[in-house]
Amino acid sequence: MLNLYFMSILYGSLFFIGLVSHFRFITRGEYWLFDLFSNFVLQYSLFAVAAFLGALWTHDILLGVFALYIFIINISAILNGKIMKAKVNKTNEFIGVYLANIWCRNSKINQLQEEIATVNPECVFLMEIKTTHIKLFENLINQFPHRILEPRENTTGFIFLSLYPVIDYQIINLNEHGNRPILKAQIKMDSRIVSFYGAHPHTPIGKRKFRYRNDLLKWLAASVLKDPNPVIVVGDFNTTTFSPVFRRFLAQSGLIDTRTWNGIPPTWPKYFPLLWLPLDHVLVNSSFDVLSDKLGRAMGSDHFAKIVTLSLNDERGCLTEASDELFKSRFSGHN
Repeated sequence: MLNLYFMSILYGSLFFIGLVSHFRFITRGEYWLFDLFSNFVLQYSLFAVAAFLGALWTHDILLGVFALYIFIINISAILNGKIMKAKVNKTNEFIGVYLANIWCRNSKINQLQEEIATVNPECVFLMEIKTTHIKLFENLINQFPHRILEPRENTTGFIFLSLYPVIDYQIINLNEHGNRPILKAQIKMDSRIVSFYGAHPHTPIGKRKFRYRNDLLKWLAASVLKDPNPVIVVGDFNTTTFSPVFRRFLAQSGLIDTRTWNGIPPTWPKYFPLLWLPLDHVLVNSSFDVLSDKLGRAMGSDHFAKIVTLSLNDERGCLTEASDELFKSRFSGHN
């Protein structure tokens, strides 16, 4: 009786996971709940492995075949993402980026500052910054000659710090994006201007916030595709590379995730491994090669930090006539 009860639960759970595993194929992310379920492919893969082991134990061929199928369609999503290959530095123009959602109630700011000092990046982008954090991060801020401070009393504030000169910047707030600020800065490296974007879209829970996040990504993709400079885009995007919406954003913008291995590393929630998801991203256009991509501890936060080192390559990233036509074809209906 117990064995029958156990097998019923196992079959039911596997059927549910099989169903939600297909959401990314049949909906293209049009519905927030379906898009949300599409992010957990690593968890679905691990459950399928457990179910397959259960099938071996019970000699249940049907269960084994079903579990193997679920494993294959989910592991393929992990292995199918376009990733950067680590390269040897060819130039002296490199930039290290430290990205972290610090968590607005972080009580270990001093340890976090020590970690950043140890990493010694050229650029730092920190999210969920409140007014009280400016004083707490004073030592870190004073180490960077160029800084943009945008504290807010919700979870949308940020700090951008740079060793390279910031020659121009905008903080863009659009009502259709839920008034989430987007940083667009131009920094002067040795021989080229680099466009640096930072964003922290809404958590897509519910129809309204789902639309806000997607509209922000559409705006960002359109802006990046028109940008004639080498581009770096960073942020906690509250989505993973498994989401149909985020994959469409990468395809439209021409951006590539800097991760140098497939599927993971996850960045949230730090203290609950069963739900680990790669929500924080550093993205670049073809003007950059990635030298390294790893996680930082981000002391006191519920996120891991992203620590990425990039090198400018020989591709100038100019907005050619061909890319302008590509922009028009992709965003002809975009306001």
